[in-house]
Amino acid sequence: MMRKMKKWFSGFLCLTLLLGLLPTAAWAAEDAETPLEDSSPSTLSEESVSATAYEDTEIVTRAILAELIYQNETLQGVIGTNTSAFGFSDISGLSQEQQDAINAMANARFISGIGLDTSGDPLFSPSTEVTRADAAVIFWKLTGSKQVPLDTLSFTDVFATDWYAPAVAAMASAGLINGYSDGTFNPVGTATNPSRITVQELNVLIGRCTGTAAGEYATPADFAELPTAATRLEMLMVAYERYKDSPLATVTAE
Repeated sequence: MMRKMKKWFSGFLCLTLLLGLLPTAAWAAEDAETPLEDSSPSTLSEESVSATAYEDTEIVTRAILAELIYQNETLQGVIGTNTSAFGFSDISGLSQEQQDAINAMANARFISGIGLDTSGDPLFSPSTEVTRADAAVIFWKLTGSKQVPLDTLSFTDVFATDWYAPAVAAMASAGLINGYSDGTFNPVGTATNPSRITVQELNVLIGRCTGTAAGEYATPADFAELPTAATRLEMLMVAYERYKDSPLATVTAE
């Protein structure tokens, strides 16, 4: 009997891992005409809200982006806990929370530096403002969304040859990011129209990408309730929620 239970549990783990390897896309959010998201922070669960007191209207820098992403338990599980120093020479003056977040995301290759200092050490530029293109690329990596045909791009200022085009196309197709009513996305901005995101927009985006925003697939009861283009992350979360209390989950090898 115990041997059969072990075989069943091993099979379940294999199935879960296989599902996690599928190049799937993120689930859809409601259409909006505002930058990235139009939801208010009140629609988010506590998990997606920063413990650091930032104003909703504060502009997100690279340091704040890493910090708020890494404070989310779900995304931290994706990123990992390797906070050993990556080697950035310009982050020593940041809080320990920001340094850990930056190092963890860099070690996991979710973010990178912007060049080298005069000694040849990598620079992170923590105070540089995050563009909408930056956010699209980072969350595309975090969610594991599959690439979609670039001819699906509908924004008038995003072109197939742009380095961020695959990320923008995938995230927009999934409904996780939105453009403006004039048909633009403003990915990198101009001198007169900078491309920025606020703390409020970032918190909402975190909530949508982890299924913790109101109305999203936070705790579906079964795989059948998932959209056909669910993320790898969501599939694994659902598998855990569905079977975490099963006696088979506690079986250990003798």
